[in-house]
Amino acid sequence: MKRSCLKLIVFLLTLSNVWGNASGWIQGSFLVHEISDGVRFSELGATDLAVSHPDLPFGLGGRFSCRADSGAAVVLSASNGMFLQLSGPGEFGVERFEQTKLAEDGPQAMTLREDNRSRMLFSFRSGHLCMDTRELNEASQLAVETPLGRITADRALWQMRIAFDQRSGIFNFELACSVGRVRFTDQRGLNYALRAGQRLSGAGGWANPGINVVEVTENDQETFEAFLTRREKAQAAANRIELYLPRIDSVASPVLGPEQERAASLGKGGPRPVIIEYAPRPETLTPFRAEIPPPSKGQADTF
Repeated sequence: MKRSCLKLIVFLLTLSNVWGNASGWIQGSFLVHEISDGVRFSELGATDLAVSHPDLPFGLGGRFSCRADSGAAVVLSASNGMFLQLSGPGEFGVERFEQTKLAEDGPQAMTLREDNRSRMLFSFRSGHLCMDTRELNEASQLAVETPLGRITADRALWQMRIAFDQRSGIFNFELACSVGRVRFTDQRGLNYALRAGQRLSGAGGWANPGINVVEVTENDQETFEAFLTRREKAQAAANRIELYLPRIDSVASPVLGPEQERAASLGKGGPRPVIIEYAPRPETLTPFRAEIPPPSKGQADTF
């Protein structure tokens, strides 16, 4: 009887461990499907990666920066089903990419990947960026930080151009949405929600640009069609989950919720995971200049 109870306890512990691993978070990865001369990658804490005449597709870790010279371009897919393209001159970085664990490769692999949740944080500084996030799970989160504000998108097909004039300090930028909905919050805290077929254009300083919302142009439509053509060519390789696995960080500490974090703190000691969450944008500070009145006659006589 005691032996049966012991076997039952071991089985329950094993089962709970499986469930815990299934709900854990890992660091995702990318595949590079197209790349031209003049594109450079550097992973976090590492030197530039050598990508001259690479075998395509090749993998990248979940945190890196990318620079493209004028006329250069690169097409990537992510292990959560997202596609993106950068055309230079420009630069972007992946600051954070976490997702729930991937299913094993097989006939149901892509269906199971659609149930995968992810959290992504990009920094887009300049250039022309196209993103297709229509395959993301509804619970996934995506934010793109730019010098002009923050973009948040769920399931959408969108693009943005940012150009900066060093002499005048003026930004020229455009944000267009083809499918879904995209939200843009500028540095003043003003919110702009773009629906399918809408386009936002602006110019000015980073803190107070002039912004207009109009319909997408014919040039925008042609750009979307060209991007989708490249996406279709890369789709077969992007569906092969095993290509992402070598660059996925399977030993990354899971991001715990408040209740899980309290439970973990009651257990054995050791380093606790670092949790990075989005912080609210601080209020703009107004400079204050104090004025001291001249001394009175009595004060003047005293001093």
